Amino acid sequence: MKKILYFLLLIATPLQLLADNLSRSNALFDCIEYALPKYFSPAESKTTDYTECLFRFYSNTNTHIWTRGEAVYASGDIWGDLTYIGEMSDFTQSCIELSLQFHGIYQSEKINDQYWTYLRFYEKDEEGKKNILITSTTGSPEQINNWFNTEDHENKNFSKLTYNAYGAQIKFSEDTNTCYEVTSADNDTLTLTTYKQTQGDNNTCDTTIVNSRSFTFFAQTESQ
Repeated sequence: MKKILYFLLLIATPLQLLADNLSRSNALFDCIEYALPKYFSPAESKTTDYTECLFRFYSNTNTHIWTRGEAVYASGDIWGDLTYIGEMSDFTQSCIELSLQFHGIYQSEKINDQYWTYLRFYEKDEEGKKNILITSTTGSPEQINNWFNTEDHENKNFSKLTYNAYGAQIKFSEDTNTCYEVTSADNDTLTLTTYKQTQGDNNTCDTTIVNSRSFTFFAQTESQ
């Protein structure tokens, strides 16, 4: 049965499409590895061209992931025989976005033994923007929850910014020539790196790192 499924997977995919699809497939594989290491490990396995398909094999989890044109398949211990899991377009969300938590607050490690920095992410609003709130305060997550949210429009104690996703990074910036990148996330923690912003480009961070801090997630509602 498995051989028949593999044969069907290989039928009639143009070679030029396969070549054009290599970079997109690699980006997809990288994203899935990042977001779902429990099922696709070890990361950065070799991409193999098997006739008219591209696939990676993950020895730790005995799993394959395949692409044929726009179609995405998985096989192995969890999925059994070859299983269709979606189209390329279903996996366009940033890898880090797949791991973000939206119903609570991220708290940094304590800074100078005095205060914390907090982040709160939001999914797309009515205008299609992805917003993030950022503040630094001596208050605990419980103490700031009643004002650290988008409902408190007049509050001047935090900045409301728009973030953009770029593959395995989330970037946002302020008017203070400061650029931020979320460079790793795994559901309950993330790393925020602060750079000097490249002058005149809101989407480009300079290579000069100001600081890098770890954040821990606290699940909360918008108000208590």
